[in-house]
Amino acid sequence: MQLLSNSVELKFGGNVVKQGSETPFGFLFRGEDGNAVDLQNATVIVKIANEKALILEKTATVDVDNIVTFSLSKEDVTGSGKMRLEFQVTRSDGSVEKFPADNWQEIRITPSLDDLTGGSVAIVTVQSIQKQIDEIAKGATNAETSQARLGEDGTAYDTLKQRLDTENKNVNEQLADNTHLIGVNPKKYGIKGDGINDDTQGIRDMFADNEGKRLMIPDGDYRITSPIDIDSDVCLYLSPNARFFADAPMDYLFNYATSRTITTIYTLSKDRFIIGGKLDGNGLAKHVLRLNKFFHFTLHNVEIKNGINRGLVTNNIGGSCAELVATNLHFINETNTNILDNIAIENIGNDNHFADIFMVDWTEGLLDKGGAVGDRLHYWISHKERIEHSKAFTFESSSFFGNLYADTARYAVVVKNGYPKINDLKVYYNKGVYTSQYASQFKPVVYKKEGGALRMGFLENVANVDGGNNEVEGTLSPGDFLIHVSRGVNATNLFPFSVPKEEEGTFTPTVAGTTTAGAPTYTSQNGKYIRQGKLVTCTLTIKGTYDNTIAGGLLVKGLPFTMASGHVGAVSFGYIQGLKSPNGYVNTGQYDLTLRTIDTNGNSVAIDTTTLRGTAFEYHLSVTYRVS
Repeated sequence: MQLLSNSVELKFGGNVVKQGSETPFGFLFRGEDGNAVDLQNATVIVKIANEKALILEKTATVDVDNIVTFSLSKEDVTGSGKMRLEFQVTRSDGSVEKFPADNWQEIRITPSLDDLTGGSVAIVTVQSIQKQIDEIAKGATNAETSQARLGEDGTAYDTLKQRLDTENKNVNEQLADNTHLIGVNPKKYGIKGDGINDDTQGIRDMFADNEGKRLMIPDGDYRITSPIDIDSDVCLYLSPNARFFADAPMDYLFNYATSRTITTIYTLSKDRFIIGGKLDGNGLAKHVLRLNKFFHFTLHNVEIKNGINRGLVTNNIGGSCAELVATNLHFINETNTNILDNIAIENIGNDNHFADIFMVDWTEGLLDKGGAVGDRLHYWISHKERIEHSKAFTFESSSFFGNLYADTARYAVVVKNGYPKINDLKVYYNKGVYTSQYASQFKPVVYKKEGGALRMGFLENVANVDGGNNEVEGTLSPGDFLIHVSRGVNATNLFPFSVPKEEEGTFTPTVAGTTTAGAPTYTSQNGKYIRQGKLVTCTLTIKGTYDNTIAGGLLVKGLPFTMASGHVGAVSFGYIQGLKSPNGYVNTGQYDLTLRTIDTNGNSVAIDTTTLRGTAFEYHLSVTYRVS
């Protein structure tokens, strides 16, 4: 996914701060490619405005991690309410760039108790104005009337009524904003959470009536009898024992998708979240949770249960959807309602991140179609009925995952498309579930290839089923490779195109004629080889005396491997006795090499071994070639 313009990301400080608290703010600037912007040697000016005018410009600091920081004293900003932030970056070459390019960053400054003398901002403001009205009614001068029309921020109003209406409106907005921050009580909407009352309509009303707010849901069992669309950009804080459960057949329990018109990624549901609680399909909802039309969404510490077909689905309706941060999630199936087409996580969105996730008793754990990034995902099953079709991790994109644990899955990894990378995969089989009977009927597979290719860093087979493992299913290609293996894995059978281990050995070389081999007398015969994959290097020393029967050309025999057809293995000489201007090559498909000589015309010609009869010889040579 490519970003359309530069952007600003709040790293610390929050977007709500008390007047004069001097809370430090920290922001990270990102370029159009989404990467952090290098601000070293640049000057950053932060500009702050309220809804009416620019009220402050000050220089921010940039730390070594390119975090832009500043704080606001009570003298910097005297008002409260919504504030708009814009950053101007001037680089050493004089170029200027503004962040964010689209719209502006917003924070809210709330009054401190030092600013209040009554029960609320509204009371203080009305009392102040009322006092001025009383003074005017008692015979105020024109100057006093003009002063009464002047707002606390210096704004001059045409009439006193206009000032009253405007400032009361501002107070109401501030009070409404405080409600936004603290959330609402679901009991207000007739939601009982007793597991008996139908809470469906009350939940819908609560979401619709609190657009963009953070709703804090207490403990309870919230009964839902038809699908609920969360289209009002609400955030959900669920108490650990708050459970929403399906109590009738439905396509989904929750579908998070804003009803607003989307024009760019910045108009998606940004920085929304669901934290805590339980979402239970109860064997009646096809999907438990759908997430759509979001940009930087947090899903944390949630238990997602008992979906007929899916636990979590991202971007199932198409369109834009990116930057899900899903952490500490527990997917569990307590029912055997459905065996086929039963997946804990189906990720279709882009740039989504998954970490610290358990997927228990789903036929399939993760199905990634969107190129996700993840770490520490653990899949396991105890339902024997699911073994035949069980898949821990399935990839249809170029994903990147580390520390995956496939526990008792028939297929540990399935690749259908793309080039996924796995840093570390551990494979385990619970023999109490995956019995020898099941193993003989449904052979376990470490890697099933249907398309694409798998790049794996480290594979450990922690425990085999009885009878061993059928480790690979499908035709591998050079794109499939494994860097390192641990116990219980036959790397040669598993990944023939893996980064190979180095193999060393010895052999005994001999010399012979092509017509008559002869019977040389040897005083030294030493051959060594180093093989890495399909490439072998042989070095040898051979010394002795030819007999009087050798005839034909000259061969060195006894090589440890034959050479593949279509390749050339040229001989390099270190020390030679008894030959003039030698050269040589490995013979294709044979365990020998031919030695030749250079004639007076510079041509390579056969050696007449009859001229060598009865002479001493000593050859030190090496050759590298591709093994058949």
